[in-house]
Amino acid sequence: MFCPKCGNQVDDGVLTCPSCGEYIGSEAAAPNAAQAPQTPPPYQQAPYQQQPYQPYPPQPQQNPADVPNTGLNVLSCFFPIIGIILYFVWKDQTPLKAKKVLKWGLIGLGVIVGLWILFAIISAVLAATASYY
Repeated sequence: MFCPKCGNQVDDGVLTCPSCGEYIGSEAAAPNAAQAPQTPPPYQQAPYQQQPYQPYPPQPQQNPADVPNTGLNVLSCFFPIIGIILYFVWKDQTPLKAKKVLKWGLIGLGVIVGLWILFAIISAVLAATASYY
């Protein structure tokens, strides 16, 4: 016999469909449906409904003014003091933009310090070699 709800084949004498859980006992157990009592099962389990796969949790809505700006990042890289000042001005209103500007300001500061160290080393080497001639 077949389940009237899902259409899967069901053995005779089974009270519920193993695929969808539909109660079919009155049709399968009794050869004459008029003579069999129509009693619902005491417990009918709903079929399992799997939630759709979401790889990441939903993201909160982002403030459109909080989008990092490439021009400001470059400016704060060349002039790190501007990036550091803009971070403290924007950290409450636009935290994402403020973090990016601070990051590029610190990168610029590191590059400037590195160049000063390189300049000092080259100057020291040139001064030391100039005394030999």
